[in-house]
Amino acid sequence: MNVNGKTKDNEKVRMDLALYCSRPDIELKPLANGKRFKPKANYSLSIKEATLVYRWIKEFRMSLMVIHQTWQDVLMLKREGYMG
Repeated sequence: MNVNGKTKDNEKVRMDLALYCSRPDIELKPLANGKRFKPKANYSLSIKEATLVYRWIKEFRMSLMVIHQTWQDVLMLKREGYMG
């Protein structure tokens, strides 16, 4: 999710890609000044996409909480004899 300091997608891993994988789209690219450029991986989320995923999870979690509370209410009514 592109969190600073929380990724295993470092320069050493990208160098290994050239040896072991056929993923030229995410391999390190040499720059004119001698440094290397690490292109953004196509599987990482943008801030907008990450926000959408977060909102969806939050809404889904709320739905589960409502379902759980409704189920607890049904069980309570059954125990108290109000439902058959």
